[in-house]
Amino acid sequence: MKLLLEAADPAELGGTGDAGALLVVPERDLDGIVGRAAELAERPAGLVFGLPATEAGLRAVRALAAGRHRTAVLGCPTPEAALAGARAGGGYLAPARAASGKVAGDLVRKLASLLRTFDYKALVLVSAIRNLDDLADAALAGAQAAGVSRDVAAQAARVR
Repeated sequence: MKLLLEAADPAELGGTGDAGALLVVPERDLDGIVGRAAELAERPAGLVFGLPATEAGLRAVRALAAGRHRTAVLGCPTPEAALAGARAGGGYLAPARAASGKVAGDLVRKLASLLRTFDYKALVLVSAIRNLDDLADAALAGAQAAGVSRDVAAQAARVR
């Protein structure tokens, strides 16, 4: 499973090396999202822009994919919404979490199956992993990538 260091502040992503990083972009309007990507284009090659699963977010995914930026569509409430993210050019698709805050394993499994069925190259990402139990649940459900904090990344490195 590929681990991406996840943060909303670009300063928190320093020193990620080759591990990759997921920058959760807080701007909810297209200009803000695209403007932020251009501003951060000098970041490491492993930077993935995490965008909301909204109409504005999908427009931003299209614009950023055209500029060869890597993107993740975050908080997809249904498999259909995630497929819309894949069609827009999202390289990673993150299902919304269950109401309990736990990994929505059923949604992860359905999404992984749909991506294989329709031959999309996008990866299933579970974001906001808070502990190793969440990471294990995501892996067992079929996620190929996970957005983790520095603490969880360090814990995962210790058990490898």
